[in-house]
Amino acid sequence: MISLSTVGNGDPDLYVNFGDDRLPTREQSDMKSSTFKSEMITINLNHPYFKAKEIKSMKGPFVIGVFGVKRSNYTLVLSQEKYPIQLIMDNTAMKASQEPFEIVYYAWYNMQNDNGRAKDFKLSLNVKNGLADIYLTTYSESDNSESSESHNMLAKLPKSKRDVKWIREGIDSKSGDTKKSLIVLNNER
Repeated sequence: MISLSTVGNGDPDLYVNFGDDRLPTREQSDMKSSTFKSEMITINLNHPYFKAKEIKSMKGPFVIGVFGVKRSNYTLVLSQEKYPIQLIMDNTAMKASQEPFEIVYYAWYNMQNDNGRAKDFKLSLNVKNGLADIYLTTYSESDNSESSESHNMLAKLPKSKRDVKWIREGIDSKSGDTKKSLIVLNNER
């Protein structure tokens, strides 16, 4: 997975080629994402590029190009993990797509306020088409559990609604603000 998150102004686009014999351009690239603000490309053998060319292995170099019509600040993340996790930045919208029955993972770090406690926050999901759920859980390296697995972030990823602390189900394009949002209040008060 390759993700491009815009920080502040700008709207860069993401272009990727498989192999190092040519540079990706806006006109010619093997894979691209050119939506508004944030971009994400999930690269696997089921991607239309690999299927069309009947490529059976993704071993080899990938060349990544970023293009913007104006100055942009962004974060570029590449992950080869079994469960790729995309980092969410405060107050930055992200665009993504997801296949049926697939879980897309994100991480966000809740910073402490002046009192040393975690801040309250609101998570909203705007669905353009289809139906989606939000599964939200927490992870802290300072968990006091004796199990070594509890100190592994991947072990704490929500894989079903049984594994979560908070859930919002059935979000679609017609969902109102209260239906598409989760508000998490600091429980340390």
